[in-house]
Amino acid sequence: LFRSTGGVSIENAATWIKAGAVALGVGGNLIAGCKTGDFQSITDLARRFIKAIQEARTKDARGL
Repeated sequence: LFRSTGGVSIENAATWIKAGAVALGVGGNLIAGCKTGDFQSITDLARRFIKAIQEARTKDARGL
């Protein structure tokens, strides 16, 4: 079991989970919208991360 904290993006979140990560530490990729005041983008991306992780865990549990 491990937790990934570097280089995590929406494009590779599922790969980290399928590789055995139990948690993901998402930093700059998630909060990039802060620089421009686009806080809605943070919420939207966080929801996309949650969905990607849930789907990866479901597929992994089914052996897909």
